[in-house]
Amino acid sequence: MGEVVSTIPTIGFNVETVQYNNIKFQVWDLGGQTSMRYLFLSYVFLRKHPNTFGTDEIFN
Repeated sequence: MGEVVSTIPTIGFNVETVQYNNIKFQVWDLGGQTSMRYLFLSYVFLRKHPNTFGTDEIFN
């Protein structure tokens, strides 16, 4: 926390698993391409118990 991280826009997607205490989170970083949106939606709706949180960060 309090750390500045330089980033570049995502092309395609990245998936990471993060563990906090006894809870594991699978974090998907999707690019803005239309094909990535369909990939995400198909993944969410094919799972039995999806928990989905989203943010959209746009910097000019």
